[in-house]
Amino acid sequence: MASKTEKHTVAYRNVKKCEFHNIGSYIVATSVIGGTTFCAFFDSGLHTEESIRRRGSIKLHSIYSKK
Repeated sequence: MASKTEKHTVAYRNVKKCEFHNIGSYIVATSVIGGTTFCAFFDSGLHTEESIRRRGSIKLHSIYSKK
């Protein structure tokens, strides 16, 4: 039986290469890097898509990656 190893990694990504989604009270930035999906959550009460884009780069976290 194959096992999935959960491994948390962090990547910094240029905002221009991220997609933005509105989910509930959050703005979610996602980007696929080397086959792994990375994401960052922002509280839409504190941030707007425009304010996030002004940062230049975003610290994204991987959901999981398979070995």
